Amino acid sequence: MFPRHDLPADPYPAQARERMTKHTVRASSLSSYADCPRRWMARQSHQLVQDAGYALNSIGRHIGAATGQATHQGSLSGLRARLKTGTFDPEAMDDVAISTLREETEGQVIWDDRSPNINTAEKQVIRQVHVFRDSVLPDDESEWIEPEWKGMHHTGLEVTGHPDLVKYDLLSDVKTGIESDNAAQYGCYVMLSWNAPEKPQLDHIHELFIPRTKITAPAPELDVIKYDLEGCVAIADATLTKIARALGEFEKEGRNAFLANTRSMLCSNTFCAAWGTSFCPESTLSKRKG
Repeated sequence: MFPRHDLPADPYPAQARERMTKHTVRASSLSSYADCPRRWMARQSHQLVQDAGYALNSIGRHIGAATGQATHQGSLSGLRARLKTGTFDPEAMDDVAISTLREETEGQVIWDDRSPNINTAEKQVIRQVHVFRDSVLPDDESEWIEPEWKGMHHTGLEVTGHPDLVKYDLLSDVKTGIESDNAAQYGCYVMLSWNAPEKPQLDHIHELFIPRTKITAPAPELDVIKYDLEGCVAIADATLTKIARALGEFEKEGRNAFLANTRSMLCSNTFCAAWGTSFCPESTLSKRKG
């Protein structure tokens, strides 16, 4: 378990913790839980939901997520090359980004007005990688890139995480698109770091945010967003505790163990696999369109 003593006392009996060991939660998924637990469950544990007898829809890959992943891979490829050889190839970073984008958009894609087609998306990805190359690479002193961390929460949940950049006392994560709160994700990384083989002593969290702007707008600029470490840890711990409790109740209560937030901006058949299904009848009570 996470070897710290400044977290709340363990409210779970050993039997409940044993049931949780079959569940693995990714740190990167935590920040979306509060917006709609039902949507989170449909996305993160879709097989468990279907095994319980509920139907789920198949939804496409949103272009924002695809361009984010492409920017992420292209950017970090430059850091990996420099960490290994002392230098990096800007064109190779672009190539990694574009190849990743094409892989991410092979299936059904949900386009939006910022990225209405693949040609626009490719230009945006290259522009975002260049922001990282010019604003982050020159001064970055990270010692580890995407280390694989695992740990067990006090509820018995297995937790995994791959923070982007880790220096001895600094954790940095690359985000693109529209700014959102990622405190739970970063707090989970900090908790995982307590038992990580690299043994960092994190004191600071920086989000390296690059907006996904329309191609007709000025080129985006890097925004370094600083998070409060202790606050992030508290949010992460509370979120994991709520997830564990809901998973435990799911066996008895079914879908009602995970509340549905029909006022979420993402409550539609575009963004949620549970929308309009037996797993979330609440989503269509108002008879509005998805």
